[in-house]
Amino acid sequence: MAWYKPFWSKNESSETPLETKNHITPPVELSFAEFLMVNGHSDLGFARIIQLYKQILPFQNAVDIRARALSDTPTRLKDKEGKLVKSHPMLDLINKPNDAETSRQFKYALASTYDMLGNVFVLATGDVDRKPHELIVIQPHKVTANGIDSRFGWLNIPASFYVRNEGYAGDRFFAEDSEHGIRYINNLRDKELIPMIGFNPLSNSANYFGMSKAQPSLYEMEQYLEGNINNKSNLVRGARPSMIWQNNRPEMLTQEQWDRAKEMSQKYSGSKNAGGIPLLDGLEAKPISSSNNEMQFRDLQKDMFERINVCYDIPLPMVTSTANTFNNYETAQVSLWDNAIMPLGGVLNEHLTKALAPRFDAEGYHYAIDEADVEPLRKRTIETAKIQNEINVNSIDEIRELINYAPYPKVGGDIYAPLNIMPLGSGAMVIGDPDANNPANQAADKDRDAAAKKFRLLLSEMKTEDGARKYTDNEIEVLVADNYG
Repeated sequence: MAWYKPFWSKNESSETPLETKNHITPPVELSFAEFLMVNGHSDLGFARIIQLYKQILPFQNAVDIRARALSDTPTRLKDKEGKLVKSHPMLDLINKPNDAETSRQFKYALASTYDMLGNVFVLATGDVDRKPHELIVIQPHKVTANGIDSRFGWLNIPASFYVRNEGYAGDRFFAEDSEHGIRYINNLRDKELIPMIGFNPLSNSANYFGMSKAQPSLYEMEQYLEGNINNKSNLVRGARPSMIWQNNRPEMLTQEQWDRAKEMSQKYSGSKNAGGIPLLDGLEAKPISSSNNEMQFRDLQKDMFERINVCYDIPLPMVTSTANTFNNYETAQVSLWDNAIMPLGGVLNEHLTKALAPRFDAEGYHYAIDEADVEPLRKRTIETAKIQNEINVNSIDEIRELINYAPYPKVGGDIYAPLNIMPLGSGAMVIGDPDANNPANQAADKDRDAAAKKFRLLLSEMKTEDGARKYTDNEIEVLVADNYG
């Protein structure tokens, strides 16, 4: 909690403020001007970011787009060479992180919290020297960094973290140096806290946490919010007062006249009484108007919408109809994954790998996103595989592996291409064959192909005594190849 309260702070608040903690979290009951004066030297506090996330649609939507895309994509496990590992306990854990959440819910909470606040923590339960039982996302506003561990010098690593658990006793995690790096373990050694801290240019011993990506848009978000509040107030009141009551007499109104004027005002005001004709008693009803510019918040909202999406690397064709053509949208999807989702997934997966791989004795294995699982990027992967196939630099199995296909099934040792039914690499029409373009050879090839076609048809129509096909498709192709090369 803030350890002091300025003399200009409000004594009453119509809303219950979010709980605040530590010196980098501003007291949310202060006005924006007070926030700038008291806490403008530090980062945007967690409590305030959460409020803005709940109140500002473009902010919430930008975070949601990234988190939803990441959570909908399978998390893969790869070895040192980058090959997929189909089955492993590390995959089982990420696919079922805990008893209350699905893998998708866990990854959504992980990504959205990190994106929104610039930090996220994961609690791994179970003996810290063995495989974890569960993974649980801990939001950073529940975590307090305490002290600096002098063993790590310039790194300014906190000596411990305290995690608050509503309704239960909290837990403290102490820095421990291991052969795989620094980790935070509780006294009972049955829980590990995994910090995922974003970049902060002002990081120091007093401000360990990372900076939210929303920080540069703070002023615009405050303007957006105040503009919406002002706009709503004007709309509720009819956008402008329709008239005023003006006293044209030199003497002041008596109390009776004042009460009557208020009664008349209430009787004829409001949308339900529109069109009524007021009866005046010595007062003149004078229409007034206000500038239309006072209602023009559209430009402010548009600028805010674009700004927050730029902060989160979301291409505008993904979120606006004005720049949304089919080609633009398709290109924007690729850009979204290249510049937003893949970097976010890389950071989170790297943290999880660093903390969990040693506990599984899985050195060299790492969590990753495979481009073949992402539809916008899969097209690019297939194009790469196609080019490699055309220039003949990879085996068929290597190309199939590139697009997440199983190795080609082999029967009898040879793999037959579907078009010419010849063992791969042994056809007559190959690069460098001096007779490939010989007219006589081409004519002979056509005759042989025609005879092979008739032979194949004949074999396919042959039946056994009980009426079943005598030869399977594979057997027919082998017989055709044996007889017609």
